Amino acid sequence: MLRVNQGLFLFIFLFLAASSYALNEALVADKPLPGYHLLHANNRPAEIHWDDSDFEVVKIAARSLMEDFALVTGEKGLGKPSSILPSPSPMRIYIGSLSGSALIKKITKLNGIDLSHLEGRWESFEIRVINDPMASDKKSLLIVGSDRRGTAYGVYQLSQAIGISPWYWWADVQPEKTDAIYISEKTQQFGPPSVKYRGIFINDEDWGLQPWASNNHEKELGNIGPKTYERVFDLLLRLKANTLWPAMHKVSLAFNQLAENKTLADRYAIVMGSSHAEPMLRNNVSEWPHSKESYNYATQPQQVVDYWKQRVKENGAFENIYSLGMRGIHDSGMTGGGSNKEKVALLEKIFEDQRKLLRAHVKPEVAEIPQVFTPYKEVLALYRDGLQVPEDVSLIWPDDNHGFIRQLPNAQERSRKGGSGVYYHLSYLGSPLAYLWLYSTPPALVWQEMNKAYRMGARQLWVANVGDIKPAELGIELFLQMAWDIDRWTLQNQHLFLSDWATREFPQAGASIGELLRKYFALNFQRKPEHLQWWLPHTRSKGSDLSASEIESRLAAYKKLEHGVREAKKMLTAEQHAAFFQLVEYPIRASATANRRYFHAEQYARWFHADLAIAKAHGQLAVKADSEQQELSKMYNEDISNGKWRGIMSAEPADNLWRSFRQSPLALPSEHLLEGAAQLEKMAFKGKNSPVPEVYLEAEAYVKSRAYGNSRWQVVRDLGRVGDAIAVYPLAEARSGNINALMNESPYVEYLIQIPEEGKYKLYFSLLPTFPLNTDALRIAYSLPGLSHERKLLSLKRQVGDESWKRAVLSASVRVSSEPQLLEAGKHTLRVYGIDAGVILDHIALSRSELTNSFLVPL
Repeated sequence: MLRVNQGLFLFIFLFLAASSYALNEALVADKPLPGYHLLHANNRPAEIHWDDSDFEVVKIAARSLMEDFALVTGEKGLGKPSSILPSPSPMRIYIGSLSGSALIKKITKLNGIDLSHLEGRWESFEIRVINDPMASDKKSLLIVGSDRRGTAYGVYQLSQAIGISPWYWWADVQPEKTDAIYISEKTQQFGPPSVKYRGIFINDEDWGLQPWASNNHEKELGNIGPKTYERVFDLLLRLKANTLWPAMHKVSLAFNQLAENKTLADRYAIVMGSSHAEPMLRNNVSEWPHSKESYNYATQPQQVVDYWKQRVKENGAFENIYSLGMRGIHDSGMTGGGSNKEKVALLEKIFEDQRKLLRAHVKPEVAEIPQVFTPYKEVLALYRDGLQVPEDVSLIWPDDNHGFIRQLPNAQERSRKGGSGVYYHLSYLGSPLAYLWLYSTPPALVWQEMNKAYRMGARQLWVANVGDIKPAELGIELFLQMAWDIDRWTLQNQHLFLSDWATREFPQAGASIGELLRKYFALNFQRKPEHLQWWLPHTRSKGSDLSASEIESRLAAYKKLEHGVREAKKMLTAEQHAAFFQLVEYPIRASATANRRYFHAEQYARWFHADLAIAKAHGQLAVKADSEQQELSKMYNEDISNGKWRGIMSAEPADNLWRSFRQSPLALPSEHLLEGAAQLEKMAFKGKNSPVPEVYLEAEAYVKSRAYGNSRWQVVRDLGRVGDAIAVYPLAEARSGNINALMNESPYVEYLIQIPEEGKYKLYFSLLPTFPLNTDALRIAYSLPGLSHERKLLSLKRQVGDESWKRAVLSASVRVSSEPQLLEAGKHTLRVYGIDAGVILDHIALSRSELTNSFLVPL
């Protein structure tokens, strides 16, 4: 547990308050302070009381708290359900829900406590110190929730406050030890959450979670089952999540194949759903008993209805979110239906029949049953063609599988009773290239896209595709923190997430680790480790587009990061090394080895015929990097935490499956070709000789900014590929009108540029590959007084699946450029107008030559 004088107050407020109702007051301290009372200590444990008639999840959380006390102090909390007899403990903790606990009702009545403000609120809770009803000279702690999950969240809030990370089990994060825990007498209230349903989707588990569970954690079952899901449910509660889409690949047992899974989910109060491609809680890959082609509502409607009916009847008594609609088996397009118009009509019939099942087997008032429809991939085109979704069904808007949300609700959709949500990817298997190995989506991008989604009205359900859970711990937590409290991370402070998160997990090295992670995400935003190839699948292979200096600088940056990892590790205790390896060391070092392996192998090929000695030196370094990477993964799988994570980590490409979506295996030079290789004092590099722009500007380097109303360009820290980026806030949908009117009613920024000599210059704007807010193109306007023209509007259509989109998501950048413009030598003022809020400007270049792809000026 952190010492108060080492930042506990800030830590608790930033990481644990998680609600606009929370007070700026640390919940706990580890020494006596004014306004704090002894809660738990060695040889003086707190008594934890609950009502045996309360919800099962309340009792689970209470028992977890007993164990959590032991992890921090060495002394387990005492569990005494229902008892309020006098006690020698320093303080008793009463835990219960408003609706399920007679004990809470008795205590509040004895103490005259009014909790009416919690009644009817969704997943809210209060933590307050009260007079002990059985001992007038003592205090007690009351944790009360508005409902079953709210109560559990209150308990886990206290667990986090005493130093238990949500990742204490999933990443072996060790709490700081203390002899005593003191609780603040200030009442603290939390909730309701910003997003009603918040959860994760376990997916593409073939290379991590499934082999780990099958051969290690759940060996007796030989697959992902109740033992694994119980750990997942515990994690979700500690992260204040409430929803799970379970694993659904063919290698995994279908969640409902084991009846105890759904009862376990209910005990933990987890709302079960199924992916966008798995309607009505079914797992089509494992459960559809007929041919793949017969999963066709146009030709086999009764067969499909009976299949759905069985699951609804079995699971209707539990708390579920039902995915509606229909696609093919395993995330493929819907079979049958003919033309788009016919498919729209068929889907509307499917909605009708699915809702009949829900009305008959779950609840007659079908509008009160949580239902969602996700217009994912080809289904979005059907929705845009006029598909009518029932008013009370939530529309779940997907990203493009690479972190950029494709569409968000317009004004009419925001008024729908069912509301909207988001299906977002932190991991993905699919076009153009998968990213299943290391988590590398920048927190700034997650913040930007999810904040945008919330402000545009997507507040009913957020689900993140998290792959195997590990190693996406950091991304999962940011996503769920935002879903719980959207105002916790703002434009002004979102860049602090990494250092604050690192400080919670590794207090004595938090600032250093946060900076290492910031640089790690910046390098991998330029190119993910799984995307280290510069050709698209099914096209001819080619080398990278980087110049020699860019390659050398990139490798030097990784070398510096690795040094930083070694230095940060020295600040930690031996007990912290396992968590540090999983959360920091492995992702940084593995991405570094992947880059060294790729670029030195490329240099080997480029130098082979020009200078064999240089080629061999590079080839030797490529082989060494490959060996280091294998050793790192072996350490993760076999050594860390005494083999606890055996089978969880597979570097890409893990095998030959799904080849069309995976990075091509890298051909390393054979051993006999490297015979006689010598280590060179100074390595030489060959790269692409790309034109250098005469003017290069980072977007945040403007010299003047003018707002229009409350709209202005704002700097978004750490969102650029090299530094920061800028975007227009507050968010608003695209406007129509002529160019002059739009520019006159838009905020702008100005840049001073120096043109070296007169000539025709092309202006390049590098943008993040976001999607326009409910229009068909990204638009940006500029004025650059010259000899030919002054004002211009540039636009760029964004279409998922085309070659431009594929290249954009691999490089995290897309470019729009002007026609060549005659400019005189000397100083000029470039003015850039924020026409649409969906545009994120990364950098600007002017060049007389056609610019090609590089990390600084990407296509």
